[in-house]
Amino acid sequence: MKTIIIAAITIGTIIALVAGTMSYQQVYDKNCLEDDGKVTGFLKCTRVYEDFADPLLSKYDVEYDELATRDVSVTAQAATEIISERNCHRFSGDEANNLPASLKSVMQSSIKDLEYELDNNNGFLDRYADPISFEDAIPLLEKYGFQLTTKKIEGTSLPKLQDTIYLFECIFEDENHQYKIGLEFGSHYDGYGRLVFVNFTNNDQGIPVIENDNITLYTGGFNQTVVFRNDFDHEITLNMINPQLSDESQRNPPDKIVIPAGKVWSYFFRIDLPADELIYQYNVDPDDLSGIISVKGYPRCMTEHQVISLYSQVEAYPKFPSYLPEGYSFECGVHNMNSYVHLLYYTDDLRQKFEDKVNAAFDMEFFASRGIRVDYYNEYVTSNFIVNPDYDKYKKQAEKAEHPWAKTLTIAGEPAVMVKEYFWKSGEQKSFNRLTVFLDDEIWYSVRSGLPEGELIKIVESLFR
Repeated sequence: MKTIIIAAITIGTIIALVAGTMSYQQVYDKNCLEDDGKVTGFLKCTRVYEDFADPLLSKYDVEYDELATRDVSVTAQAATEIISERNCHRFSGDEANNLPASLKSVMQSSIKDLEYELDNNNGFLDRYADPISFEDAIPLLEKYGFQLTTKKIEGTSLPKLQDTIYLFECIFEDENHQYKIGLEFGSHYDGYGRLVFVNFTNNDQGIPVIENDNITLYTGGFNQTVVFRNDFDHEITLNMINPQLSDESQRNPPDKIVIPAGKVWSYFFRIDLPADELIYQYNVDPDDLSGIISVKGYPRCMTEHQVISLYSQVEAYPKFPSYLPEGYSFECGVHNMNSYVHLLYYTDDLRQKFEDKVNAAFDMEFFASRGIRVDYYNEYVTSNFIVNPDYDKYKKQAEKAEHPWAKTLTIAGEPAVMVKEYFWKSGEQKSFNRLTVFLDDEIWYSVRSGLPEGELIKIVESLFR
C-alpha cells in the first residue's frame, strides 16, 4: 500500500480530504511543506496507512503504483442527443475552461462529427484520442466518478507477455453537448519487435546491481522498446541524460522517471535512422547505479551476418541462396521492414554500372540489367506476431497468378508463380522475370532479375537445400 503524509489538523480538513474536495497531495503540500518545509504552529505531519491514503485504491480498487508508469490516453465521443440522466457530472463554465488542454482538444474534435449525424456506438460518435499526462489524468479520476473496466491482453512485442489495460469512462455534459470521456492506461508491452529488459535488483550478495546495464538498440522496429523493471522493495528514480536531437519530430524520454517498487516502466525509443549513434546515460537514485543505452540506425547496406543478427531479433530467419550464376556474389542486405528484407547480388560489371548499391534494389533497370534481388517476407512478423488462421499458400499463389503475364509452377514441392514484368525507359520497352514461392508459416520468397527463367528457378530451389 502506498504511504503518504497528511496533516493532523482539524476535523474539517480531514472531512474535506475524505470528501475529495482537495487532493491528498494538495493537503500534504499545503500543511506539511509550507515555510520551506517547516510545519508551522501546532500542525504535525503524521504517517498513516489507512486505505484512504491511496484515493484510487479506495475508489476504484486499483493502486496508484499500478498506473503510475503507464502511458495514458484521453478519449472523447460526442453524444447525438443529450440525456442528462446518464451523466456522471455536468461541467460549469469555469470548470470546463480549466480542464486539461488534451481533454478539451478531443472534446472539441468529437463534436465536429455531429453535423454528419452518425451514430456508431449507442448514441455516441467516433472516438477521438490524444495522449494526456499522468499528472493531468489522476486529478480527474480523483474528482469524478468514472467507471473502471479492465482488460487482460497479450503484448504486441516479443516475448508475448500478459498485461492489463485500465479504461476509466464517464459521461459528462457541458453547456452545449454531452460526451463519453475515457482515460486509458495502456500496456507496458505494446511496441514493435523484441523487448529489451533492464532489471534493477540485488545480486546474490545483496548488493544493488543493474542487469543489462549497457544495451544497443537498432531502429527499424527490431528492438527499440526497453522495459525497466524495479525489483527492489523501494521506489527508484531514473535520471536520464538525453542527447540533443536534430529532428524535432523525434523525441527523447523524460528526464526523470519514478518507478514504484516491484513495477516496470517501458519506453519506445522513437528515433528514425539517426545519422550517428545516440548515447543515452542514466543514473538510479537512491541506489547510486548507472547505465548506458546506445541507439543506432540499422546499416543501410547490411552484411549477411548483420541481416541474420538483426532479423533474428524478431524471429525472422531469411535464407540465402546456395546457388548463384557464375560471376555473382552477395553485395547488400537492404532493410524494408523488420519482416521484409532485400538481398542484392552483383557482378563486377553491375558494380561499375550502379554506384548506389542500395537504391538499385528499387530500380527496374537494375533487374533488366540482370542484377538479382532476392526478397524474404514474413506476414506473421508484419502482423505483430499474430497468426493469420486464413493464410493459405495456394490461395496466395492463385492471387498472384491473376497477373496477365503469370504462370504457375511448383518448386521444391511449394506453389510458385513466374511473372514477366515490362517497363519503358528512354522510349525502349524492357523486361525482367519475377519468381515468387509461397511457404507455410506465412512466409514467401521472391527473385527478380532479367536472367532466364531457368536461372531464377535454380536460385529459388537452392533456398531449400
